[in-house]
Amino acid sequence: MVLTIGVLGLLPGASSLFSAMHRSYAQVWEIPLGTVRRTARARVRFIAGFVVFLALLWFLAWVRRLGPLLGLTGALVTVAVALALLVALSAALPHRAADPIHLLPGAVVGGAAVIGLQVFTAVWVPRQLESYS
Repeated sequence: MVLTIGVLGLLPGASSLFSAMHRSYAQVWEIPLGTVRRTARARVRFIAGFVVFLALLWFLAWVRRLGPLLGLTGALVTVAVALALLVALSAALPHRAADPIHLLPGAVVGGAAVIGLQVFTAVWVPRQLESYS
C-alpha cells in the first residue's frame, strides 16, 4: 500500500520536475519558450527513466552492503547509467547542440552531481543524524 502511494506520488513529482527542467534548459540555451514543443512522449520517457534510475539506486544500495568490491562496481555502474540517462535527458530537452556528443560535458557534470548527492546522503547525513540522537 505504501509503495503504491509512493509511486503514485512520484509520477506527478517527476512530471513537474520535467516541466521545470524544460523551462530551465530553454532559458539556459536562450530558446524562447513559445517556440519549444513539449511532447507527452518525452515526458513519459523522462518519468520512466526517473523511476528506473531510482530503482537502480535502491538496488545498488543493497549491493553495497554485500561487500566493498561489489560496492565499488555498483558505484561505477551508477555513474555509467547516470551519464547515459543524463545524455538522453539533455537530448529530449530544448538545446541548440547539433550532435548529442556536444551534450556530454553537461551530462558528465550532472552525473558527478548525482554521485556527489548520493555520497552526501549516504555518508554525511547519517553521521549528523547519529550525533543529534
